[in-house]
Amino acid sequence: MLHHEGLLEYDADSKTWDWNLSKIDDATMSTANVVVMLQNRLAALPQQVQSLLQCAAYLGSSFSESTIDLVWSTFGRRLVESRIERTSALFKVIVEEEIMEICGDNQFKWVHDKLQEAALSLTGTHRESFQLDIGRTLYYGLDKQQVEDELFTIVDLINNGNELKLAEFAVANLRAAEQARDLASFQSASSYIAHGISLLGDDKWSTDRFVTLKLYPMGAEM
Repeated sequence: MLHHEGLLEYDADSKTWDWNLSKIDDATMSTANVVVMLQNRLAALPQQVQSLLQCAAYLGSSFSESTIDLVWSTFGRRLVESRIERTSALFKVIVEEEIMEICGDNQFKWVHDKLQEAALSLTGTHRESFQLDIGRTLYYGLDKQQVEDELFTIVDLINNGNELKLAEFAVANLRAAEQARDLASFQSASSYIAHGISLLGDDKWSTDRFVTLKLYPMGAEM
């Protein structure tokens, strides 16, 4: 990062690194300054790379290639005026710039959480509706196993953006609660249960009887 910002320079003649400690101290004196430095670094990247990073920032600390591929193919056209480039070409730049790295088969992760935070800032005001759109696309667009693998990220996106309290996602919260319970993450399970119940209407015992009969007893167990 210091090298990218011109605070650390390599002298090829003497084969040594050169730096100014006072400038480094001024530039990195707080966490906020680090984020600003990273924002400036990301803002210098090609526009489509920035737009892809905006989408990726909502997907958590790591995600699969198929997940970001689906999000980019669906929403990339919203964010750029020209024809969108392939995900693989854009990620080649992102990996070379050491913003993300490949981990495992077809998986990417942020090199540092502050880079993810800086990428989120590229979106300006965090749009709740955009989070719902991404979550809904993943929930209905990925296959069953992929949804299970990314379930917490998907349901969190839906919950963060579901301002209209769409009852269709009560089942998604039930699935997340069951998965969290199985992992002994009882606080998270309780949160998903409460959110799922909040999405059900007054006539839930007749219109959504199955999910209601699942959520309430599980909530009592927590």
